[in-house]
Amino acid sequence: MIVWPELHDASSSTRSHPWEHSGFEGGGSYQDFKTSPHLIPQVLEDFKLHESRKAVRTFYEFLTWLNGTDSKFESNDCAFREPDENADVGLSSKKLRCCGRVEILYRQLAANVHQQAVDWLIKSLFIELCKANPTFIDGFIEIGTRSTPYLELRDAGKRMKGSAYIYTSVHMVTMTMRLSRISTPYLKACFAP
Repeated sequence: MIVWPELHDASSSTRSHPWEHSGFEGGGSYQDFKTSPHLIPQVLEDFKLHESRKAVRTFYEFLTWLNGTDSKFESNDCAFREPDENADVGLSSKKLRCCGRVEILYRQLAANVHQQAVDWLIKSLFIELCKANPTFIDGFIEIGTRSTPYLELRDAGKRMKGSAYIYTSVHMVTMTMRLSRISTPYLKACFAP
C-alpha cells in the first residue's frame, strides 16, 4: 500500500478537542464514542447512504474498537466523500476517486502535546500501513497532523489525520469492497499496543 505524508499546508485546520460543530452546512458535531459507541452508526452522516456495505460496517467496527476500553486511542472526527471524477490523473488512469478520513488522538490527552509521542504514532502508522497489502495500487493513504487545542488541558498539541484515496472505474459496490480489503486487518494492527 502506498503511504505518504500530507503535502499541503494544514495550518488552517485547527480544531479544539472536543469541538462543537463542523462548520459545514448539514455537518456534524463532536460525539464522544468512548462513552456512547452505540451512536457510531446513527450520527456519521457521510456514511448513512452506504451503511449496508461491508467497508462501512468494517469502519464502524474499527471506530468501536478504537474508542473501546482496550484501546489507548480515540477518534476525533471522520468523513467520507462520494466517488467523483478523478482529479489525480497523474496517479491513476481510473475514472473515479473516493476519499475517506479519520482523525485520531491518544486517549491520555497529555500525550498529544508531546511531540515525541506524536512522532512515534505517525512513524508507527507509516510502518504498519506500508506493510499492509503491498500489491494494492488503486489508491494511497496520506498521513498528517492537525493543531489541536485540548480544552481540558488548556494546552495545544496535535491530532493525527489519515486520509484514504481510492480509485476505480466501476460503481460504488466494487469500490466499497476494495476499501474493506485494505482496512479490515490493517487498521487495528496500526494501533495495537
